[in-house]
Amino acid sequence: MRDLKVPGPSTHNPRFDTTCLRHTLSVLLILGLLSPAYAVSPADTVDTTSPETIVQTELKRALTSDRAQAQEQAARRIRAYAHTDRYSRASFRDLVPPLHGIAADDGTESVRLAAISAPSTIGTDAVLRTLKAQVISFEAGPVRRMTVHVIAQQQHGRDRRGANRRSVIGL
Repeated sequence: MRDLKVPGPSTHNPRFDTTCLRHTLSVLLILGLLSPAYAVSPADTVDTTSPETIVQTELKRALTSDRAQAQEQAARRIRAYAHTDRYSRASFRDLVPPLHGIAADDGTESVRLAAISAPSTIGTDAVLRTLKAQVISFEAGPVRRMTVHVIAQQQHGRDRRGANRRSVIGL
């Protein structure tokens, strides 16, 4: 075991330490100077897509799909969202034309019923006029009855809102 030489202070080269330290410091300095250039910086522009826009895009995609189940689910979601204060009803107005297109189509009855009831929750005069124009073309049956019911309900709600306004101003 005496033949093994263990490097000690006597075999240590101080010049090696200085060279190694110099290279290490150079590398650290270079990395320190380069890292800010490659650091992740915040984006110059922030994606300002609102939740309403995301939901509207998703619903429009579902309404224009070829799958009846996706269309029905989208119509039901519009109806549910319009009854909450989470989204503005105005954000769903662009979805009314696809809903009217689904209602006019001779597709699945449940999809057509959902498409007829969804715009009623948005409740604009344009929706009411379109439903009145469409009801004439519907055959007698559940779809036509639902459309007549929705029109009557919207008309009644509009009359009540008008009556409430008159009573508030004292007429």
